[in-house]
This record gives sequence, structure tokens and C-alpha cells, in this order.
Amino acid sequence: MPSRAVRRRGLALAAAALVVLAVLIAAVRPGGPGGEARPDPGGPVRGQVAVSRTISGQGAARRGTATSCRVTPAGSPRTRGRPLLVVAGASFTAGEGAPSPADGWAVRLAELLRWRAVTLGVPGAGYTRPGTGHLGPLSRLLDHLHLAALHPALVIIQAGHDDQRVPAAVEAAHVASVVGRLRREAPSARLAFLTVFSPSAASAATRTAEAATDSVIVSAIRESDPRAIVIDPLRSRWQFPRAADGLHPTARGDLLIAERVARVLTRAGVAATPAAHPARATVACTALGGVGDHLGSSRLQAPAR
Repeated sequence: MPSRAVRRRGLALAAAALVVLAVLIAAVRPGGPGGEARPDPGGPVRGQVAVSRTISGQGAARRGTATSCRVTPAGSPRTRGRPLLVVAGASFTAGEGAPSPADGWAVRLAELLRWRAVTLGVPGAGYTRPGTGHLGPLSRLLDHLHLAALHPALVIIQAGHDDQRVPAAVEAAHVASVVGRLRREAPSARLAFLTVFSPSAASAATRTAEAATDSVIVSAIRESDPRAIVIDPLRSRWQFPRAADGLHPTARGDLLIAERVARVLTRAGVAATPAAHPARATVACTALGGVGDHLGSSRLQAPAR
């Protein structure tokens, strides 16, 4: 029969093993009692929030790929009737620079607001420029969104960088046309416009051209709809982590952009104070082909109410 000292040693070893096991479980558990991720300020954004997201469809996007994403907040009795956000834009909206389209600023914004969302991003597209696969310009993107059927609470347009050196009168006319169409097709929606982004190492000539384009866009928007929300990264000199190309944001940069946009929307009374970190959601992203492929005759559906 084991001595009392041997039994005590065995009990001590067993207790130590339980402590080690508890520490290991805590290390891999995704956050607090509800299972939500607790962001680590020093860690990569995608690693922080991936446990609270269900992502389907396309993974890492090829450079220059047009994409559409649908965001549905995690199921709960309050999910039904959540407002719908629609975002149409260029490469930033397509998630270029991030690990996947689901990491783009527009998707992260929907998760911060806890809204449903439909996003459509075409690299190179603008108010005038057609962009990838000639899927743009923005007037053409609106053909496939069918806003009148979606009934969005908010529509955000992100464009301008790719319209550099378009004649001012031409650009202003296209901007005014887009604003007027949005007002007709989504009369109850608030409109917001995210304008020109600039590369971190742009030349003086590029900055001059960007500033001229930005000024034309902002003026045309305000003349067409004084209630529109204008968010101007160029004039505000936004800084955020960028991908190797020096223009597009990393996943962390996209989240910072989403947070800034959310704060502007809150100040404008469009949305409640955003969450401290993106909420649980199902994100389904699809790569879009050329004119005769995915967008040729399709309608982008809103997430389920």
C-alpha cells in the first residue's frame, strides 16, 4: 500500500496537471463566456475576428478581381429587420490589398454597425472610368444592384481615385447623374460618398491631379444633394497600414477605414454608435467575371431579413 507521502506526491502531480490543462484550454478558447473573440491590439486583425465570422465563397482575391459580398449578422431575434447597407465602388470596396474580399472596409463596416449589407467592388471603376472587365462605371454597377428592390437604409459610393485627369465637366456630369439616380431609386436612403484615396508615395503631379478630381467630385455631390454625407480621405489625409502597392489597405487598414466611416455616420445620425469590434456575421463573397459572365444579366440579392 502506498505511503502517505507517496499519495500526497501523486495528488500534487494531478493538481499540477489540471492547472496546465486549464491554461491550455484558456489559450485556445475564442474569448469570453459567450465565445466572442477578444481582440489583441498587437495581433493581426483577421486572426482577432475570424472566430466570430462564417466566410463562404471566394478566399484570397487575385489582384484586380471584381467582387460582390453579402453580409448577414449572426442569427438572433433582432437580426430580422436589420437595416440594409449597400456599397458600390472601386478596388477599395473589392477588398484589394487585404487577404480576402471579406476583410474589405465595406464588409467590416457592416459588421461594426451590425447591419445587413450588399457590396459590389470593381477595381479601376469610377464615375467615368469603366474599370475591370468594363463592368463599370458606377452608373453601370447601379444597373445590377436594383436599389428600388433592395430598399437600403444607406447607400455608400466609394470612387474617384481612378477618375484622375478626366475633364472636369465630364466628371461633374457623371457624378451628378449618379447622385440623381440614387435619389430616384432609393428615395428613403441616406447617401454617403467616400472620395479620393491617394498612394502613400504619390508624386507632386499625381497629388495635384488627385486634388483637382476630388474637388470636382465633392462640389458636384454637394450641389446635387446637400444632405449627402461626404467623407474625404484625401483632404483629411487619412493614414492607415497599406499593402505592398502603397495604395490599398491591409486588413488592419481596412478595419481602420471602416471605423472612421462608422464614426462619421454616427455623427450624421445615420447609425447608432458602432460596436467596439466587428460583430458575428456570415459573409459570402463572389468573384465577378466579365460583361458576359456574372453581371451580364444578374441581380444582386439582399441578405435575408
